[in-house]
Amino acid sequence: MQDVSELKKAYAELENMVIYDQLTGVYSMYSFMEHCKQYDEYNGSVAVVVCDINHLSDINIQYGQKAGNQALINVAGVLKKILMDRAYIARINEGNFVAVMKNVTDAEAGKTFEQIKRTVEKECSNGKFGVTIEYGIAMRKASNRWIMDIVHEAVNDMRDRKGR
Repeated sequence: MQDVSELKKAYAELENMVIYDQLTGVYSMYSFMEHCKQYDEYNGSVAVVVCDINHLSDINIQYGQKAGNQALINVAGVLKKILMDRAYIARINEGNFVAVMKNVTDAEAGKTFEQIKRTVEKECSNGKFGVTIEYGIAMRKASNRWIMDIVHEAVNDMRDRKGR
């Protein structure tokens, strides 16, 4: 009987590792990809916001991986605190996060992420280095568009804002 209990516990731990990003506690890229299927069938407006920690690799090089990891944790904390139940938040790679918000306008999403941007700069910076983010927004207004296309549009908007 104990073997079954241990197997169930191990399975639950493995499932948790797949669903959540282990460093930040937000959803993982895998979980996000699975979750996107429900947005493909959703008829309302959907805002996709992709944000990136500026110069994360420089922080890792100059101050160490621990400092870079702490920046990721802190930014995820701000995203969770401000977005709360209003968005699905996932870490999609290194310093990039995505937030998907239902039934908001482009202007509302922009206002929210400007607040997030200011809060990150204020709360995530320390005496050694500043932490800033940039974001890009794309809207899906018609339900016949695949959500991953909207993610790519948001990434391109973010890159435009960064001047790349």
